[in-house]
Amino acid sequence: GNIPAGTIATVNGAFTIEVTDDVPDGHSIIFEVEAIGQATWISSFSIQAHAPILTVDEFIINDATGNNNGRLDPGETVTVLIPTANEGSSTSPSAIGTLTCTEPLITIEDNTYILGEIIAGGSVDAVYTVTADPAITVGTPLNFVYDVDAGAYSIQNNFAVVVGLIVEDFETNNFENFDWQFGGNADWIISTGAYEGTYCAESGDIGNNQTSSLYLEVNVLSAGDLSFYKKVSSEGNWDYLRFFVDNNEMGSWSGEIAWSQETYPITAGDHTFKWEYDKDGSISYGSDCGWIDYIIFPPIGIEPIGIVSGVVTDIATGLPIENADVEGLAVSGPDGSYSFEILAGTYDLTCAADGYYELIVEDVVVSINQTTTVDFALEAFAMPAGLSCVVFDYNDVELTWDAPETTRDFPEIRRTKSATRNTTNIEKTEKSVTDNTRDLTGYKVYRDGVEIAEITDPAILTYTDLALTVGYYEYYITAIYDIGESLPSNVEPVTIILPAPQNPQAVTQGADIFVSWDLPANRALSHYKVYRNLIMIADDVVEISYLDPDVPNGTYTYNIRAVYSGGYQSALSEDAIIEHIQTNADGIIIPVKTELSGNYPNPFNPTTTIKFGLKEDSDVSIKVYNIKGSVVKTLVDGQMNASYHEIIWDGKDNANRTVSSGLYFYKMVSEGNSGRYTSTKKMILLK
Repeated sequence: GNIPAGTIATVNGAFTIEVTDDVPDGHSIIFEVEAIGQATWISSFSIQAHAPILTVDEFIINDATGNNNGRLDPGETVTVLIPTANEGSSTSPSAIGTLTCTEPLITIEDNTYILGEIIAGGSVDAVYTVTADPAITVGTPLNFVYDVDAGAYSIQNNFAVVVGLIVEDFETNNFENFDWQFGGNADWIISTGAYEGTYCAESGDIGNNQTSSLYLEVNVLSAGDLSFYKKVSSEGNWDYLRFFVDNNEMGSWSGEIAWSQETYPITAGDHTFKWEYDKDGSISYGSDCGWIDYIIFPPIGIEPIGIVSGVVTDIATGLPIENADVEGLAVSGPDGSYSFEILAGTYDLTCAADGYYELIVEDVVVSINQTTTVDFALEAFAMPAGLSCVVFDYNDVELTWDAPETTRDFPEIRRTKSATRNTTNIEKTEKSVTDNTRDLTGYKVYRDGVEIAEITDPAILTYTDLALTVGYYEYYITAIYDIGESLPSNVEPVTIILPAPQNPQAVTQGADIFVSWDLPANRALSHYKVYRNLIMIADDVVEISYLDPDVPNGTYTYNIRAVYSGGYQSALSEDAIIEHIQTNADGIIIPVKTELSGNYPNPFNPTTTIKFGLKEDSDVSIKVYNIKGSVVKTLVDGQMNASYHEIIWDGKDNANRTVSSGLYFYKMVSEGNSGRYTSTKKMILLK
């Protein structure tokens, strides 16, 4: 409403603010307030959102009831604790932690743990009982997936765990247990005299200024320690056995050193571990070599050793198919291509895509460190055609289409792949179907990509979309089969126009403004909405005119909106702009308010004009006072009409004598139907 100068207007409950369930912690939400009167004022403020931030970093194995070595060993049952923290500034919704592992020889007794609400800055341990089957191989890498679901907030973390210890003790009498590589001037060899067992690794036979290195490139799944035993027999302080991590020297040993252990922390990620024996420019001493044995690795991953890749296309058009699923291991991209890694072996691979028959390629042979190419050419379900849309009664749309072609046989396609790499032999068998329409169960109707109707009778080839609002729409139809949904038909655009009221006009009628317009359309109308300066001032007008009462002087723009049956609205009409000045029956301009404006000139000699306005007929008194408060001159005393007025004071008192120079005051008092008005101002007479 109106806000008097120097005051504050407060409206309790004026707005309701709803925050999404997944608002980020610390997010600054900015609001803008727009106040519209005879002018527009804009201000803003912000509110900081508070929310939980879930974090999970640790996977703690407690095997106190087992061998108490802090690891998961074959045949052992352990307690796993996963601290789940809330680093946000708000308590989380009630949280549930779920732990999964795809390894069939790992059993999680109850993989769901109720964490409850987690306070800001707090942490709750999820506790699980995990058992490793006695048959599981030592060194098997495991991937535990931990999911936390707390309403709209969630987090997932993967934990890499290795069963038992991953050890290289060279007891195979070769370097084939891991992907060892050699460098320098001579390869390392397998020798006896080991720290543990029979065999160990020995540096190669090299000369002066030469090196012999043994290295291994690995992916460390989670941080851990690497340890090994070493022995050296060399020229002290000249010839060295050295150990490197990612070409950074971690330790070096020279002289006569018996078997002893070294341990180094290793971070997660890709690393290269290298042992190297190097000689200086002269002199050999002792056995002139180094030995290593019983290497214990941190958790290291076993990379997939084969790749399957190819392209998925439409068999009829040859165009690529995006988002086709290949065996649940890969999804084709925009160009139809896909690729995934998998262990070596022979597989039957299935490709499926929405709107297409499923295709199986059999006996796909995947070889170690090789790429096998498998291309899929999918056949689409028959789809509706000839979609057309007709607009009637302004905002109703009738859709008609043709049924999909169903005279051909429905093929069941299976493709087989030979054992020869990168060569695909395709066999196609077709199974005739007596009732060619048995698979078609109906249609789905889409508007702007959203399903709006499902038709369960395939004989129905029409649909009416009723009472749309103004706008642009796109329609398409799909066919529904008992094995899936076809691709879309042709897309048909439709533009809905609900006519707005025509020829709006606005005219002044005294203090009021009369607004009128013409009918927008010859169809069912409910009512009209009237807007002044884009603010709705009337919502239920049933005539084609509206009287806006007692409007202050100013420039205004009026618009009208038609509301059709069903509550559907037209756009705003064109503008009706008016410069409004209130007048009485005689055409005299009426002030917006009663006010004593002032006098001019001021200072003055010998006369000055006092101006004032009356918004209604009133009893008016205007008197001049000297600085002692005595009445000098009565200028007005009686009834006056609503209008703008001027009165002249010639510097004389009530006895018609010229007053002396100095400061004088003039006071106006008016009494009307709206109440009493009083105002006093000062003026100076100079001679």
